[in-house]
Amino acid sequence: MYFHGPAYRVLDRVESAGSHRVIGCMTANLPLDTTNPSHSSLVGPRLIELCFQTAGVWEIGKTGQLALPAGVDHIIVRDPSSSGGPLVAEVTAEEGSEGLSFSARVRDGAGKVHVELLGYRTSRMPNTLPEDEAGPFRKVVV
Repeated sequence: MYFHGPAYRVLDRVESAGSHRVIGCMTANLPLDTTNPSHSSLVGPRLIELCFQTAGVWEIGKTGQLALPAGVDHIIVRDPSSSGGPLVAEVTAEEGSEGLSFSARVRDGAGKVHVELLGYRTSRMPNTLPEDEAGPFRKVVV
């Protein structure tokens, strides 16, 4: 569904985690996300992308529409070093008077939180996806 190149195909799978919650598991063994392996950043942008794509799966399942990032109120970097194990994004959809927003956090297998997003909002694409494309996404929305 997503149009990213190999370095940003971060989402391996998404599972329902209860009412308005989903968990996205990060793909293992991704290629480098920069053309120069000696470059680095404070927090890997793919951790934030994992939150975006996981929230996107929930939104497609709920609305049948693909959406793009429109804004984030806060990004909190806790600790970029990994304690090991798979990385997962825990995402909660919040339907309020001002529309849909998401909160998310990325943690590793030891439970250590690396990144948190608060107030993530999207802008939906104008067309609804055909049911054969949106249907599998509906299975993760509770």
